[in-house]
Amino acid sequence: ISFHCVPEVDNSQMLDVMLSGVSFGEFNTIKTRYATMISAFFRTQKWEGSMLDFGLAHEKAYMLYFSGAPGATITQHGVPQTPVQSFNLTTAGWSWIGHPIFESVDINSGLELLSGSFSQYDVIKTRYGPDVFSAFYDADSGTFGGTLSTLSPTKGYKVYTKHPLSF
Repeated sequence: ISFHCVPEVDNSQMLDVMLSGVSFGEFNTIKTRYATMISAFFRTQKWEGSMLDFGLAHEKAYMLYFSGAPGATITQHGVPQTPVQSFNLTTAGWSWIGHPIFESVDINSGLELLSGSFSQYDVIKTRYGPDVFSAFYDADSGTFGGTLSTLSPTKGYKVYTKHPLSF
């Protein structure tokens, strides 16, 4: 998942504010990747873990393990990111990015490279329930192909690049 809005509160309070109103079970988990994996666990009616030091960010993707009722909704609290900042993938390898804008973006026409370039077989992927959608870059055609064609609001994405780049 990703968040359009992030509350303007101290990082240690951010999960409680953003995820209030959702019935989490013991050891439900939210995690993301910075230089390393960080996470928080819901335990005895509160969030614990390293993510409390980092808070939530517009540009990040999050994996959420939720054991509650299907169809539960997370109501976002806070301010949107305006203007939308670029994604700086400063190292090669896997990064987790969010989609902090309110519109879907076509992967082949909506991503504006600010520096660097995509390389053969760079990949963008996401998961929705048990289904995984992926797009692989073809350097010959200069386009992505696969089962993922659009970046959508509230979705999170894993991006693999062979070289650092910004978009």
